[in-house]
Amino acid sequence: MQNVKLKYQNIFSLKNKESLKGYIFLIPLIIGLITFFIIPVTKSFLFSISDVTSGREGYQIALRGFAAYKEALTVHTSYRQTVTSAIIDVALTTPLVILFSFFMASVLNQGFVGKTFFRVVLFLPVILTVMNSYNNTLESLMMVSDYNSAVGATTSSFTQQISDWMISAGLSEDIAGTVTGLVDKIYDVINLSAIQILIMLVGMQSISPSLYEAAQVEGATAWEKFWKITFPIISPLVFTCIIYTIIDSFTANDNKVMSLMSTTAFTDLKFSLASAMGWLYFLLIAIFLIIVQRLFKNLIFSYDQ
Repeated sequence: MQNVKLKYQNIFSLKNKESLKGYIFLIPLIIGLITFFIIPVTKSFLFSISDVTSGREGYQIALRGFAAYKEALTVHTSYRQTVTSAIIDVALTTPLVILFSFFMASVLNQGFVGKTFFRVVLFLPVILTVMNSYNNTLESLMMVSDYNSAVGATTSSFTQQISDWMISAGLSEDIAGTVTGLVDKIYDVINLSAIQILIMLVGMQSISPSLYEAAQVEGATAWEKFWKITFPIISPLVFTCIIYTIIDSFTANDNKVMSLMSTTAFTDLKFSLASAMGWLYFLLIAIFLIIVQRLFKNLIFSYDQ
């Protein structure tokens, strides 16, 4: 009887009660993980190795192996071209976004009049992008679409003038196209940089002023302070921004690969092929991220070093 009483007390001990609270808080996360991630991912892989046909009673699945993967890589040539274009675009855009974000975070970290206003202005592209995603259903937000259209038209006209001037100066069309392509990305870079600017700005503001004061006493220059204090401390956040930018670029709504997979699945009703494209795209992004991690591994500062 005494042993049963002790066991009963152990079950309702403070430690077990705290553990129970933790499990209760995890229940919504587990339900969401199973419902919105594990089940869709499992079905997606099953679709990619099957023939999927739809009827009155729903869809029917017949396993056929990896034929859809072969079709995506060898038969559907536009998929390879679109993926290659997406890789090049991410490789060009990511460095521009990170450099611009780091520069703007450094500027906003300085003390000057009106810095709060400039922070709000730099975050406006994110707000406008979210609002623009609903402009098809909310007519009151059509002005956002008009704003983006006006900016796009102005940028296009400006870059065309640059291209014409470079060609008239004797440069080849390939060089002019490359330069104007980078100019065309200015709006996109600003639009994609708001989150990264905030992350880097928070990192810079978390650096203790005593570190800079000690460096000042030792006679360190501003350049030395940057490379010995600022950059090493926020390098993990810079790496986080790099990963975020890559994933955000690869999975953006206007990404051509995402549009191609959506069209293949919901317009052409080729669910098996679209699922195979998605899994190949996922593996490509994973390999891309592993390469980036290997390249930047030695540049990330750790307090254990």
